Amino acid sequence: MERFGLKFHHIGMAVAKPAAASAFLAGLGYTIGETVYDARQNVNLIFCSGGAMPNIEIVFPSDNGLPGPLDSMLIDNKLKGIYYHLCYEADDADAAVEAILNGGHKILPASESNPAILFGNNKVRFFLVKGFGMIEIVEKRVNTDSPAGDERR
Repeated sequence: MERFGLKFHHIGMAVAKPAAASAFLAGLGYTIGETVYDARQNVNLIFCSGGAMPNIEIVFPSDNGLPGPLDSMLIDNKLKGIYYHLCYEADDADAAVEAILNGGHKILPASESNPAILFGNNKVRFFLVKGFGMIEIVEKRVNTDSPAGDERR
């Protein structure tokens, strides 16, 4: 498909509260998944399957009072919601990053590689691609016991 070894997976949307985003996506025909808390990232997640539309991951702060990765994004956002990353799936994330670099792009790690509870504990990493924005790379699923279920594929 493309030379970086990536396949589109979902759009990440940060919101202060999920009710309005979930209701709007449901009105568009999305299937709204269950809320999942990811302690490693200290965020709540809802995976929304779009069928023929792009899948959307609603990401919102936990209510435990601890700082989280969305704090700075949402503090100045008057709409209380922002699309902030595109996620791609890769058989080999390291090879994908190397291919991006070899393609002449500057890519910087924005997080460590961590298992993601929403994706069957497959490892995910965030990167900043200069001139493009934030991407997430999820290693291709090996565990099918994921709250996102088979709707991811």
